[in-house]
Amino acid sequence: MSWREQLRPASFRGVPFLVDDSQQQLGRRTAVTEYPGRDEPSVEDLGRRAWSDSLSAFVIGDDHLDQAQRLADALNAFGPGELVHPYLGTRLVQVGEVSLRHSNREGGLSTFTIEVKEAGPVQSPGLAINTDSALQQSCDAAEDSMLDDFVSIFAIDSLPQRLVDELAAAFEQCLEIIAPGQDLWARGQNLWAQAQGALGQAGEWVATGQTWKDQVESIGAGFSDPLSFGGGLFYGLRDLFGVFGKTGNSGPYQAPGDSTPAPAPASPPPASTNDPSPEQLLEVLRALPATAETRITPVNLTDTRVEQGRLQGDLLDLVQGATVIAGAQASSLIEYRDRQQADQVREAFLEAIERCQDTASDSVYASLQQVRVDLIADLGARGAGLPSVTRLVPQRTLPALVQAYHLYGDSRRESELVARNQIEHPGFVPALETLEVVR
Repeated sequence: MSWREQLRPASFRGVPFLVDDSQQQLGRRTAVTEYPGRDEPSVEDLGRRAWSDSLSAFVIGDDHLDQAQRLADALNAFGPGELVHPYLGTRLVQVGEVSLRHSNREGGLSTFTIEVKEAGPVQSPGLAINTDSALQQSCDAAEDSMLDDFVSIFAIDSLPQRLVDELAAAFEQCLEIIAPGQDLWARGQNLWAQAQGALGQAGEWVATGQTWKDQVESIGAGFSDPLSFGGGLFYGLRDLFGVFGKTGNSGPYQAPGDSTPAPAPASPPPASTNDPSPEQLLEVLRALPATAETRITPVNLTDTRVEQGRLQGDLLDLVQGATVIAGAQASSLIEYRDRQQADQVREAFLEAIERCQDTASDSVYASLQQVRVDLIADLGARGAGLPSVTRLVPQRTLPALVQAYHLYGDSRRESELVARNQIEHPGFVPALETLEVVR
């Protein structure tokens, strides 16, 4: 086929015209660096240059003015348009400068010079909500609300020391119930220190070697200091759980008007080298209802006993609320293996938050509700890209190697199949027993 036979009738946005010549701009984008005292430059290839063309076009005939107006309207329209190029075929182009010439000497002819440039697809920056940051902020707000509420209603100066000691003992028992999360909280302390560049401080925390029991006892010692007790107890809990989010108000509380030096906060627990796991978080959240079992049940309900019961209820609310907030902050450190595991954690959180809201003040209720909303969004975003778990029942007993190949087409996933289903012997995956399979 000759070049004349390959020519296509030119048009733009469906308006035809004729082409006299075409001058294209091609090539590569480069960056040339010339060094002092060196003859050879350095040239970097930055990619293909955007294609452009300068078309010498015309319309001809008795109605050339009408043709020229239709073409001018098409060229002036907003955005890229479809150009049928006589030599290159159909292309999406953006029109640049256009010149139009009418001449009495060339009656019946209107000429155009049209600058066009390659128009690629519009690529807008992707919008992604930082669900982790939103969750941290709502946890910070809930923490502030809980602190203000607790300090305003909690005071032990009206109780005899014997009842205060009972409160302290019950409080320590309550904290021991949530002790399974100590590695998770410690991990938060360590990661926070590293993120702040306080690597030396993180190492110092590890070097203290304080156990969870030591930490709980140091918090319980605050029951002997009524002046700074309320806020001091709150921040003691905060230090115990680990500073996952806010880095600001982490100092000890000091009662208004109290000029005595504030007690130093409890030292954080030693950081764990293990990554936090969903199993740890689930264990803590599911243990929270058991904290109610530490309630003191006196024989005679005197006025002081009634007040002791109210204060212990406030302490239980504080422990449950602080645990939920610390757990929500810790959840951003956790890597979930599948969508079902993330759903399990979400359901455990919803149940725990609802239990806290049952006895919360209006302000604390509202702040916990925002934690709930942001937590659902964060766990939903984390779980969206995770694989799902399906269950099936194999009909034959096969080695795990063979079963993994049948299920995944990859025998190297044998260990994953064995670990997830706790298969006793990898040589025998029993038939007629349900297997969990990640898809």
